Amino acid sequence: MTFSRAISQAGGIYFQCMYTVNSLDGGPDFPWQSGESTRMGQECPPDTGPFNPDTGECPSLVVKAPGEKCENQTGATSENPFIWDPSSGKCEKFYDAGLEASCKYMGNTFATPTAYTVAGNISSSGQAVAPPTFADSGINCQVKTVSSSECTINVSGAVSCNVMGSFTGEINSQGTKDAADALCPNGKCPVKEPKTESKEEGCTPIGNGTGGTTCTQTKETTKEGTQQCGTVNGAYKCVTKPPYSNGVKTTITATSETLSDGSVKVTTVKDSSNTVCTDVKTCTTQTSTTVSHNTTKPSGGTSSGSSCTGSCTPNGGGVETNPNAGSGNSGNGSSGNGNGDGEGEGGDGTASTTDDCEAPPDCDGDPFQCAILKQAHIDTCKLMAGPTDQEQAQSDAKTDAAYADLDAHQTELDGKVTGLLSQFQSSTSGGGSAGKCLPDYQFAVSGHSIDMEFSKACDSLSWVRLVVLAGAYLFAARIVSREV
Repeated sequence: MTFSRAISQAGGIYFQCMYTVNSLDGGPDFPWQSGESTRMGQECPPDTGPFNPDTGECPSLVVKAPGEKCENQTGATSENPFIWDPSSGKCEKFYDAGLEASCKYMGNTFATPTAYTVAGNISSSGQAVAPPTFADSGINCQVKTVSSSECTINVSGAVSCNVMGSFTGEINSQGTKDAADALCPNGKCPVKEPKTESKEEGCTPIGNGTGGTTCTQTKETTKEGTQQCGTVNGAYKCVTKPPYSNGVKTTITATSETLSDGSVKVTTVKDSSNTVCTDVKTCTTQTSTTVSHNTTKPSGGTSSGSSCTGSCTPNGGGVETNPNAGSGNSGNGSSGNGNGDGEGEGGDGTASTTDDCEAPPDCDGDPFQCAILKQAHIDTCKLMAGPTDQEQAQSDAKTDAAYADLDAHQTELDGKVTGLLSQFQSSTSGGGSAGKCLPDYQFAVSGHSIDMEFSKACDSLSWVRLVVLAGAYLFAARIVSREV
């Protein structure tokens, strides 16, 4: 049978069909046979236009842009509408449409930025930054980063950021979804609190096949760093606290041997390394090897000894004996250069200053920057605060003790100087130690009498004695003053 044409009648409800009956065995055809058919219903398929009651037709749709909603939404829902899918050339439900149509629909419909947690990276200036685009975790469509508020960083350079992003309408260029990129619930990402993790694995000796045992013990503490960015008083700022890690690893090998005299000697070797990272990929490693011997004699007596090479502690131990090895005690301070990359979240704000340590300054702006300002105010107050009553009392006690020692030294010095002065006065006052002058002497030479008057010479030379005594006592006084 060959269809010829259809003639609409009775308002499009009934149709007269004209057709030709063809012979199957090569005989003559029977043209212009006719019959009637009845149309049922008044709806059209989704890939056609709305039903025309005058003609009873369902016109074909005009081709639309990819992802554009179709006029006919019969059987669809607000979450799963019919959209134009160029891959099939017809309207498809959103969940069934191709990726191009789905991403275009998302870009046209969800233009308002949404909160995401995404994997970031480290910029050339050392800042943690969110990627300019990423993939939505629910559908492999491209999302553009509109703003970034805060990030966490670890020492290996892994970055996770809270951002606001909007669909671009394009397919994600990477072709795969990143599990680190996730839509935050209720349109708000939780504040990123830096994690501090500690892990420790003990040493479980196992045989090494040579009669000894070997085991490895580890201890590590890691602290995530943070970066908070925002606009305060019209300026975009980023404050960064670098990440930190401290890990120690020790391989212990123990061997035993029997000496010729029957003594048993146990040798233990510890190969240790302590790696401390104070920023992203900024690490230093110290290593050490300690060898210890313990010998037990047949009589029961013991002897021992040890040696250390490498980075050893003052008591001769390896790096694993350092109490700070593998712990977070060394800590890491916060630092920031005030330079940010990208655009900050939030508008302008205002902040005041105050000398009142009981109340932080008022701040109206980015909440993260206000929190940073509050903490800086608290730290400054602690730094400038005067001593407590206990600290002041301890300081006064030290000062009083110092003055008491000074007074005692001064008293001792005064006593010695006074004694020296008394001795000098006694020596120069004609006392028993004042000395005596020789008596005058007469003698005869060639019948003449000659007098040697020593008393006159003593009077003129008495000042020499005084000078000598004065010099001696001044020298003694200098010695006394140095002793005190």
